[in-house]
Amino acid sequence: MKHLIIDKPQWQSTRQRVLFRSLTALFWVVWIYLWLPILTFSAWLLGVKTGYDEMVVHEGFLALARLVRLYVSTIALLGGALLAWAYYNYIRFRGVERRKAFPRVTVFELSRRYGIAPRMLEQWSYAQRLVVYHDTHGRVTWADTGDSSSYAPGCKWAQPGCASRACPYQIPTGSDDVRRGELTPATP
Repeated sequence: MKHLIIDKPQWQSTRQRVLFRSLTALFWVVWIYLWLPILTFSAWLLGVKTGYDEMVVHEGFLALARLVRLYVSTIALLGGALLAWAYYNYIRFRGVERRKAFPRVTVFELSRRYGIAPRMLEQWSYAQRLVVYHDTHGRVTWADTGDSSSYAPGCKWAQPGCASRACPYQIPTGSDDVRRGELTPATP
C-alpha cells in the first residue's frame, strides 16, 4: 500500500518547517477558539468567576506572586545547599577510592560452609541449569543439573544410582572429611 503522507521532516527546508509548524499552531488556536463557548459554560458552572474576582479584581495575584517568589527562593536555597555539599564531597574524596570489591570465595570455603564435596561444587559451577533442593533446616539435600550426573549429597562423581533421591551416601559433617571429599554410608 502506498502512503499518501510523506513524513520526512529532515528532507524539508527550514522555511517549510517553520511554515508547517506555524500553520499547526494557528489551527490549534482556531480549534481551542471553537471550544470557547463550552469552556466558558463549564467554568461558570465550576465558579471560575469567583476566582477571577479574587485574582484580578481584588489583586490576589500579587499575593500569589509573593508566595511563588518565596517558594522559588526556598527551592534555590535547598538546591544550592545540595550542590555545595556535593562539591565539598567531590573535593574531599577526589582521587580516593573507598569502595572495595568483596573478597573472592574459594570452592573450599563454599564446600565447608554448605557441607558439599568440592568436586560437586566445581561440577555445579559449569552446569547450565542447576536446581538445588533443601531440607527444613536449609541444608542442601539434592541438586539436579538436568543431565545424567544429577547429585544427591555425598554421591561420588556421576556414580550410578545417585541420580535418584535415594542415594545410599551422605556428606559427613566433619571439615576434614569434606576437604578430602570422602563419603560415608547413610544411616537408616
